[in-house]
Amino acid sequence: MSCHPNRAARPTPERWLEARIGAGLTLTVASADASYRRYFRVHGAGSTRILMDAPPEHEDCRAFVRVARLLRAVGVNAPEVVIEDIENGFVLLEDFGDETYLAAVERGVDPAGPYRDAIAALVRMQCLTVGVEALPSYDERLLRFELSLFTDWFLALQVGIGYLADIPRTLGYARNTARRHRDLKQLAEWLDKVVLPALRVRGSV
Repeated sequence: MSCHPNRAARPTPERWLEARIGAGLTLTVASADASYRRYFRVHGAGSTRILMDAPPEHEDCRAFVRVARLLRAVGVNAPEVVIEDIENGFVLLEDFGDETYLAAVERGVDPAGPYRDAIAALVRMQCLTVGVEALPSYDERLLRFELSLFTDWFLALQVGIGYLADIPRTLGYARNTARRHRDLKQLAEWLDKVVLPALRVRGSV
């Protein structure tokens, strides 16, 4: 089955939900990120779900589904995949709500609990051995792409700052220097002293 069907045949999120679950559901925007994916909160029948809309010509849902299941297999609190439609680029997920750790702490939750859970999740992720061979390596090409999101998506689209010629050069220098650092504290100090001041001079932060 092809994961790149004729785009004219791809249903809207509303029609997809109606065909898979039934009528009477409503959608609200849940979040978006630096990609073509969109996330909707599905309301109906007394509960909510999250619908990920990932156009197959731009996104491949299979990686998301595979990693979610790998994480759940080692006890990490990843969302359950309720329905997956790779062909059309829709994935229906368990809804974790929209409260972040920061919001919880700001309303009075003791931060020790959430951060203890987060550290435990990181440990469980490092214990994952089965299935990881199918995951792509986090190589330099992928690292360069992730770094480009700072200038192309965050600065240009989210902050409204035009392209600054010095920023790619600064980040390139940061990337190359980071490779020589094994001590994260030392790296953080270097970023504070070199990278952020360089960006502030250009009026970026």
